[in-house]
Amino acid sequence: MKRKTLIWMGFLSFVFWFAAFPLANAQEEVLSKTHREALQRYNQGVEFVKSKDYDKAIAEFKGCLKLDPQNAQAHYALGLAYRKKSNFKEAISEYRQAVEIDSSFADAYYNLGLALRETKDYQEAVSAFENAVKADSTNYKAYFSLGLTYYDLKKDKGSIGAYEKALKIKPDYYRAYYNLGVIYSKEGKYSQAIAQYKKVTEIKPSHFNAYYRMADAYNQLNKYDKAVIAARKSLKYRPNYAPALVTLGEAYEKLGKTQKAIAEFQKAARDRKWKAYAEYKIKILSGGNQ
Repeated sequence: MKRKTLIWMGFLSFVFWFAAFPLANAQEEVLSKTHREALQRYNQGVEFVKSKDYDKAIAEFKGCLKLDPQNAQAHYALGLAYRKKSNFKEAISEYRQAVEIDSSFADAYYNLGLALRETKDYQEAVSAFENAVKADSTNYKAYFSLGLTYYDLKKDKGSIGAYEKALKIKPDYYRAYYNLGVIYSKEGKYSQAIAQYKKVTEIKPSHFNAYYRMADAYNQLNKYDKAVIAARKSLKYRPNYAPALVTLGEAYEKLGKTQKAIAEFQKAARDRKWKAYAEYKIKILSGGNQ
């Protein structure tokens, strides 16, 4: 059965990071009244963010920017607060203003890319992530997000390259290995996919989805005994996981272990999404008598 490709996106929460408030004039020992007030508004906004009162945080960051319009950090913070309220249009606007003021603001580029992904503006998101890694070549999450975005644009080669760059920076980043495996599986490169899934499970032994996809890849290579082992490991960490049950049933079927196959499909049939397929397999294996 053809499997849906499922790319790992779990980490994509935005970075809520606040830098020290930049002084309007670093040489001044005494802040101007205006700048002190701007600083107070900014810091109050940060406190409201910590208490998850984003409406008040937005008001404070806006107040800060009214006093200091060229403050890139305040634009960035306002963008973060807007994004917490799922106001992506305003968030994008604020991130853009932040990077116009400070073209080396890596986190602003990164969060701009994440917000653009939310609006499915993938081409612009690619540009934002590319600028993020230009500003900070160690930002492995920006490379990972770039890989996700290339994948959404159906540019697998670009996606693979981005994930590989993320892994050069952070070799234990199992999410990138997993997504590489998904791409290789989709391309029919099952041996390469298995190698990636194995790396996932070496880093995170309880990653049941990697074991399931490994089992499916083994089935595609007609290595059914290995598929059984991988599927069982998936089920060890997530019992009754329907995709793994189906894959295990398919492996048993190919090995001629009909009753074991039926038993796995019966368990899989309890899952609404897999019910029709599992019952179809049960009927075939039962000689069409059910």
